[in-house]
Amino acid sequence: MILNAPLARVCNRSTIKVDGNYIRASARLVQDGISFTIYTSHPQFVYYLERNMTPESYHEVTGSFTITTYLSPVSRCPKYLIKVYPTRIGPILMQKNLIPAGATAIEDGTPTKKMEFCVGLYVLQHWDSLSTAKGNRAEIAERVLQQFHLLVEAGSIVGTAASVAPLHLEETFATFSGIATPTRFFRPEKNVVFETAFPAIDFQNITDTMGPLILNLTVKETNELPPPQEKQD
Repeated sequence: MILNAPLARVCNRSTIKVDGNYIRASARLVQDGISFTIYTSHPQFVYYLERNMTPESYHEVTGSFTITTYLSPVSRCPKYLIKVYPTRIGPILMQKNLIPAGATAIEDGTPTKKMEFCVGLYVLQHWDSLSTAKGNRAEIAERVLQQFHLLVEAGSIVGTAASVAPLHLEETFATFSGIATPTRFFRPEKNVVFETAFPAIDFQNITDTMGPLILNLTVKETNELPPPQEKQD
């Protein structure tokens, strides 16, 4: 079944969840009193939801959907849950629509490596503020590093940051105690260490989803002392 919502209003901010190395975004919308939730793991749609779906903004949504009915444990009344898997999402051009500048429609298709890299690095950089309790941070970081090097070789990442990897993995050993026996043992772990000069991924600055990604290293300001003045006789 296909849902076509030409004037859907966003109820709240989108949510990104990570399970293993699987990244998924969701957002709840409503049209004509009918509420539905978008679910997607497509990098372009994850980008659109996180960048453009601000609360109370209006969008056109097309996609397949499923309906699940259940009995509310509180009111004992029947409820429904509509899950939509989008094939097209676009902004509605109208006055007072709370959509960031540069928003364009996204259609289902082959995910671009550039957007996969942007979404992966965005998730890593915002790890603590997202729903990542079941996420494998090191595994996602390894994938992001591989994508970064491939994109630089292909000329899809340009700028001064193209010469510096955004992060590296540092192997450490954590100490654990056995449950059955008190024997202590070491287990290797990989920690993600970010390059401080590499810029944070800001979806608001990424408006061209097809052109090269321009990234420049950040320059930290330093409080330098003024040069000493020569004494005059």
